[in-house]
Amino acid sequence: MDWRSGFTAEYHLFVVNPDTWEDEREIPMKSGSISRSLDGNLAESATLELTEDIKESWVRAYLVARQDGSIERIPLFTGLTSVPKRDIDGRRESYSVDCYSVLKPASDRMTQLGEYVLAGTQAAGKAAEYLKKTGIRVEYAGNSPALADSIVAESGETYLTMALKLIDAIGWHLRISGSGKVSIEPYTNDVRASFSGLDADVVEPEVSDSRDWYSCPNVLRVVGSSHSVTVRDDAAVRSRGREIWAEESVTETQSESLTDYARRRLAELQQATKTIEYTRRFNPDVRPGDLIRVSYPGIGIDGKYRVISQDIELSYGCRTGEVSYEQ
Repeated sequence: MDWRSGFTAEYHLFVVNPDTWEDEREIPMKSGSISRSLDGNLAESATLELTEDIKESWVRAYLVARQDGSIERIPLFTGLTSVPKRDIDGRRESYSVDCYSVLKPASDRMTQLGEYVLAGTQAAGKAAEYLKKTGIRVEYAGNSPALADSIVAESGETYLTMALKLIDAIGWHLRISGSGKVSIEPYTNDVRASFSGLDADVVEPEVSDSRDWYSCPNVLRVVGSSHSVTVRDDAAVRSRGREIWAEESVTETQSESLTDYARRRLAELQQATKTIEYTRRFNPDVRPGDLIRVSYPGIGIDGKYRVISQDIELSYGCRTGEVSYEQ
């Protein structure tokens, strides 16, 4: 199916068996929306309006798209419902339900006090181990860097926050499929999709962009497990006439020293990033963390962008609101 062209959309919701992860029965759904983001521990959420109370259940939402005689059935979201809110209009009842991502069980289970992961451990594999212990289906790339320093669980640490610490330490991220499978993987520079005003225009006319120069630091202090490093861009300090500090705490890896990380990170933070917000046609291949190309030179937007977040409407055309930053 050519996702750059128009299609008709309908949506279906099913209760999911958490033991087999198979669909069990369909539930009537009036409307809904899905949010995905690189920020936030659970990565995804959904809000659904139903005609019946399904209590706490695992559910899966699908898009059925039709275009010129072809049909595709795309899983959009799998997650756990919360206690629904009932709305009454005369004799009609509807239920508004907030849904958590498949990562919710890992956020509900705490690690043992004093638990730690030793330096030299393959980070992605250990993160996957934490998630699997709570029933999450997860896979990871086998070329994961090893930790340079040990990570110790803090008070209130959960299996999810511990897994995220491991993933953040190596600069990787989580990707959740519509069917609820989690992948731990590095960021790549492969372009997932291209959106252009010259070829099957899919972006709506209202686009906003911003660039933040004001808060770019010229001094960075990086705090590791045993020592800290401070790097300073003297030329930038002279140009601005003042020091602008930033600080980060990191877990070292064997592939990069703390000093090398600090220099590289300061250079990254000094690049005032252009952020764009827009609404486009749905594309099942693009999720937060992916690299896309956006070419609208007439309005000064033409380059590669990393997707930060998405808001998908389960309505006409599966409209997708997106925020991305320039690479």
